[in-house]
Amino acid sequence: MRLAVFLLLLLNALLFAYARLDSASVSESGRLASQVSPESIKLLTPQQVAALGLDKGPAVPHAPTPVPALPQAPAVPTGQGAAQSQSGTSAATPTDVCVEWGPFSDADRAKAQAELGPLKLGHQLSQHPIAVTDAWWVSLGPLPTRAAADRRVTELRAQAIDDLSVVDAGNGQFAVSLGIFRTQSAAAARVQALAAQGIADAVAAPSARPITQTMLVLRNPSPGVAAKLGELQGRYAGSEIKSGSCPS
Repeated sequence: MRLAVFLLLLLNALLFAYARLDSASVSESGRLASQVSPESIKLLTPQQVAALGLDKGPAVPHAPTPVPALPQAPAVPTGQGAAQSQSGTSAATPTDVCVEWGPFSDADRAKAQAELGPLKLGHQLSQHPIAVTDAWWVSLGPLPTRAAADRRVTELRAQAIDDLSVVDAGNGQFAVSLGIFRTQSAAAARVQALAAQGIADAVAAPSARPITQTMLVLRNPSPGVAAKLGELQGRYAGSEIKSGSCPS
């Protein structure tokens, strides 16, 4: 058994040595020739390459879809531009609209405000004085004393005549004022209304001095409120309605 094992080992060693010597005897060119089969290589013409589509370059990846630009916020003004934007109204900013109605004497103003009361306008309604230089004055007189003028006022109030006051007419005389009006036609309408009530001595004349009356101002009135103003205007002779941007 020992001899048999020794012989097998010897044969294996001899076989390994033979294989190593055989591989060492083959050159590098010989190994290449055994690996490559030259007869299997075929060269193609340019036309054949074009037909196969192999002359095209590598596929170019699709360009990414452009992302839409977001709208930029408006630039915040600085310095002088900021001061101007704060003190003035931007062209893109809507301006409040104000409607003015008048002018009114004190008595007519109180009546007009009372008629606007049910609309509950609150802070929308304001007023401002206006100087009237071309007014017309309706009056009675002159009367010789202040007491006589006061008695006449009492009589007129008993007849439901409003907008009354006693005015010093100069030279120790007094008159009873029955209203100041912007136009001659409005003053004439007042004289005619008084005549219909039995007061025939009322006269209309240009006012000798500027007077102060009141304009009622409504800020951003609704269409319903604007329609109501148009309805009420006809009850106040000489009153006008005009609209425009609100004062700052």
